Amino acid sequence: QSAVFPALLGIASMAGLGVAWWPYVRLSSGDDQGLGPLREFRFNDHLVWLFIGGVMLLVLGWGDAGGGTGVGVNTVVFMGALYALRGAAVIMFVSGGLSLFGYVMVALGLAFVPLLVLLVLTGVMMVGIGDTWLDVRNRVGTLTA
Repeated sequence: QSAVFPALLGIASMAGLGVAWWPYVRLSSGDDQGLGPLREFRFNDHLVWLFIGGVMLLVLGWGDAGGGTGVGVNTVVFMGALYALRGAAVIMFVSGGLSLFGYVMVALGLAFVPLLVLLVLTGVMMVGIGDTWLDVRNRVGTLTA
C-alpha cells in the first residue's frame, strides 16, 4: 500500500471533493443533483493516454520502485479507479440499475471473495476503457430513440 499511496491519496481526495461538492450545490442553489447520477459519469476521453503511459512505464520497467515503475503503478491505480467508476456507469446505464437485492448480492460477493473483487474491478475497468472508444451510452441512446 505504501507504493501506491499517492494514487490512493488522489482517489480519496477526489471522493472527498465530491462529498463536499454535493452539500455546496444543495445549499447554494437548492438543486438535489449536485453530483448527478452514476449512470451519467464520464470524463475526457483523452485521459486514456495517461493510463496507457502508465502501463507503458510498467511494461518497460524504467527505473526502480521509486522511479518510472513507481510512477507507472500510481498512474495505473489512479486511472484504473476512474475507469472502473466509468465502467460501472456504463453498466448502470445499459442495465437500468440494480435492485436492492442486486446491491446486497454484489456487496456480499465482494466482501467474502477477495479474488472476485480483483476480477470484477478488472472487468468493470475494461468496460470503462472500452467506453472511451466505443461510446456505448451514446450508441444505446441513439438506438432506443
